[in-house]
Amino acid sequence: MAEQGDSELPKRTVKFPTELSIGSLYVHQSGTAAFQLPSWWSFARTPYHFQGVTPRSAPAYRYYWKQLGSAQGNVEVPADHELALVAHEESHNHYDSLAKLLPNDLQGLRATFMHRGDLRFIANLTGLRYLFLASEELNDNELVGLEGLSELQILMLIGCHNVNTGLSALRDLTKLRQLELNAVDVTDRALVDLAQIPSLDLLIFNEMGMSEDAFITYLTPLPVPRLFLGNCYNLTVATLERIAQTYHGAPRPLVEFRVYDNTLMNGEDIKFFLKSVSKGQIEIFGIPGMPVTKDTLKQIEGVDWSS
Repeated sequence: MAEQGDSELPKRTVKFPTELSIGSLYVHQSGTAAFQLPSWWSFARTPYHFQGVTPRSAPAYRYYWKQLGSAQGNVEVPADHELALVAHEESHNHYDSLAKLLPNDLQGLRATFMHRGDLRFIANLTGLRYLFLASEELNDNELVGLEGLSELQILMLIGCHNVNTGLSALRDLTKLRQLELNAVDVTDRALVDLAQIPSLDLLIFNEMGMSEDAFITYLTPLPVPRLFLGNCYNLTVATLERIAQTYHGAPRPLVEFRVYDNTLMNGEDIKFFLKSVSKGQIEIFGIPGMPVTKDTLKQIEGVDWSS
């Protein structure tokens, strides 16, 4: 997200193909709150919440994006506004048109069904700050092309089954602060590379099948203050207990931890974990998709952190 008072983006005309639309465009005024969570591509306008339970810091989780129009022809973008392209799924055969854009034309891009080799078409978009990629064809060699996107702040990879050692390319992205890996078949070695990303503030693993030893050996040493684990089907209560014990001695403690859509846990398990993991350093804890009752939530909220 651009800082308050950011005036680096002048009024500009972005030239898209004239013969067809390659997606929908959204604008956001630089310096206002946005992209606090990686679900930015939904462009929701409501506070982020879980099952009707609103976090204490909910006012910070608002999005200020509005639709500008279609990505076709010449498009006028106001000064001090970031521009995001949500590419149509049927546009996957036209990603080559992105290579004709100027480096700072786009700040956000959501691209799905990319073919192998398509990443080269965005290598020139060095002003990208937010990038969503979903494709089974992307591989390690292509991820190297992300090294040049030095302004990248948020990255989400979905279903990239051939991505593993290529994550080492992210180590040079000094502004990257949020990373989500969703159904990405990484090995333990890839987690070592994630520890080398200097500015990472939020790390999300979703639908990942890492072993318990991988969670303990490679996950807990990561200097990341906010960690979300969703649908990690090898994540058991016993693993959480070990993570809790490990974080007691961590040099950079967790300030936010979420476990969601994990059918192996119940309210009592979460209550125990909350009490043991951080002694009050957890600000927000969301459990969407889990059968947690109001009584359980009251128990969690009433945990005595002083003991």
